[in-house]
Amino acid sequence: MKYFKLIRIVNLLILALTQYLFKYFLIDYYYNTTALTDFQFFLLVFSTVCIAAAGYVINDIQDVNTDTNNKPTKVLVGREISEKTANSIYLALNSIGIIIGFYLSYAVDKPNYAMVFVFSSGLLYMYATNLKNYVVVANISIAILTAVSILIIGLFEILPIYGVNDAYEHLNKHVFTRLLVYSGFAFYLNFLREIVKDVEDIDGDYNTGRKTIPIEIGVKRTGMLIAILTFLLIALLFGLGYTYFFSNEIVIGYLLFAVLLPLFFIAIKASMATKKTDFKILKNVLKGTMVTGICLVIIIHQFVLTK
Repeated sequence: MKYFKLIRIVNLLILALTQYLFKYFLIDYYYNTTALTDFQFFLLVFSTVCIAAAGYVINDIQDVNTDTNNKPTKVLVGREISEKTANSIYLALNSIGIIIGFYLSYAVDKPNYAMVFVFSSGLLYMYATNLKNYVVVANISIAILTAVSILIIGLFEILPIYGVNDAYEHLNKHVFTRLLVYSGFAFYLNFLREIVKDVEDIDGDYNTGRKTIPIEIGVKRTGMLIAILTFLLIALLFGLGYTYFFSNEIVIGYLLFAVLLPLFFIAIKASMATKKTDFKILKNVLKGTMVTGICLVIIIHQFVLTK
């Protein structure tokens, strides 16, 4: 159980589920043939999960002092798991993820694609060891990697067959546009969630000399910033929903109640927040909203594409 906590097993399961949702409810609907076999797609998901898990481990290793201040009862490294063991787990997970990435890149005859795995692993390491000292940069880094975990599906499933089958040429732009929209949504929500986490960790970050948004502008102003950014996202999603799905009551209803309503709650709650304890619930609501937002791909598939 302690090792599951170390690698954030719930987050990893959500990551794997997200990738499979896009595989079966988007890619497979439009494409009869893709570059990866079912087993190779499993390896792609497994590789992504391994690199993400490695990122969690190295982050915990580097954050022992900060976490001791912020959440002393939840510190694993140095207590329940030795630092040496944690480092071994990090190296093993990272190596597995990158090796599989190289194999898949050569399997689709795109060896340069392996750099995506190297980049992701490197960025996670830099985030844990250095980037956290830079305001906003750290938040953006994690948000970028979340977006990459969605875009990588199109990169490996679609792009390698570009120009091979003329019947699919007209689909590429459409499918990648949808992947970009979803990855943009994931990027935006993760960026907000990282800011919320910075508020929760403000004491430990301050004591260890880190610079974060709440440390630089204060908790109350950070709450207002989150509220403004969330209202902007609500307006954008409402506009997209109204433009493309206005006539579909089920899609609009799901968007309103499963995505926009939680976002509205987040915006209002954040705008009234004055201390870090006010942000506790926002982190979980943001995670839940990301899941319901990603699940919109199922709703669109069932009630728009296959209707």
